[in-house]
Amino acid sequence: MNAAPPPASLSARGRRVDIALLLVAVLGLLSAPGGWTSVFTHDRSELVGLAQSIVRVETERSDGGLSIGSAVTVAPAILVTNCHVTRDARAIYLSGRGRLWRVERQYPDEFHDLCFLRAPGWPGRPVALGDVEAVHLGQKVVALGFGGGTAIVMQAGHVRALHRHEGTRIIDADAAFTSGASGGGLFDADGALVGLLTFRARDAGNHYYSVPASWIRDRLATVNSALDLWLKVAPLPGAAAFWQVGTDQLPLFLRIGVFEAQERWSAVLDACRYWVVADPRNPEPYVARGRSYQHLGYPLAAIEALSAALHRAPEHAGAWFELGMVYVEQSDGLGIERVERTLDDLDVVLAKRLRNAAVGATH
Repeated sequence: MNAAPPPASLSARGRRVDIALLLVAVLGLLSAPGGWTSVFTHDRSELVGLAQSIVRVETERSDGGLSIGSAVTVAPAILVTNCHVTRDARAIYLSGRGRLWRVERQYPDEFHDLCFLRAPGWPGRPVALGDVEAVHLGQKVVALGFGGGTAIVMQAGHVRALHRHEGTRIIDADAAFTSGASGGGLFDADGALVGLLTFRARDAGNHYYSVPASWIRDRLATVNSALDLWLKVAPLPGAAAFWQVGTDQLPLFLRIGVFEAQERWSAVLDACRYWVVADPRNPEPYVARGRSYQHLGYPLAAIEALSAALHRAPEHAGAWFELGMVYVEQSDGLGIERVERTLDDLDVVLAKRLRNAAVGATH
């Protein structure tokens, strides 16, 4: 059966989400300042088609509650979302095209937080899968998902960092998304899916992480061929995803984020020593090292570390901003001016923040 009537536990508000709401939301975004057209090279009809490949996921939990997330169509009648969206589901529905479509089977990879959903008859068009290795710092991206759980939401932003993990890269962007958008898509300027919206850093700032589209591509062959591995929809065993484990088991880039949020700057420096050895060309451990030295009161060491980061990634806006903040505390007007000029070309938001900090330091 292609579609299913909504169960009683699904909210009336959820049942009203249909194609008309989708079109209104997307067309509004297209005309908004800084919206889709400032990022994508596609025309309006193609963008609406892309948005229709994203669907709201509604799950009936085993405790009787309702959870909301998003999913991306990646093959005919096959979508992918996060396992943390569907982990407790006893039934899963897709809300799209003015109706509900029942998910019949799931193929979970809980550690990587990827859950493939099979919904026979689902008419969504598969998106193109991009190459995460071609993604670069400062690149414009768009997060697209059902933020807030009702209408599709677009948030444009930039790639802030790329973290090596298991031979690929986790994307850290400032394109914000809320819990209802988990399982939605992170797209490049050509409308290709480069990542799946997954989590926000624990107790950290404006860091929104997407797992790479390469993980989806690598699993699609198995998903399409090993039909006996598909499971009936039921609560999953509950294995934690790689980003949900204890601090000492986290990947280094996330572990350092926890230490920074706790202002444990000496612990950050200790972790950076391992990070530099593990990934010597990565600018991120040097940025973290520079922030730590600055907070510990060693400005010259901070400048040296941030300069090392910029040697590896000259267009790293975050490293330039941190360097500018060191200059602000040192009242180095020439240094501040040089960084401001650079940030004007790389990230106008960070440039404004630096100017505000410089003005505040003089009063």
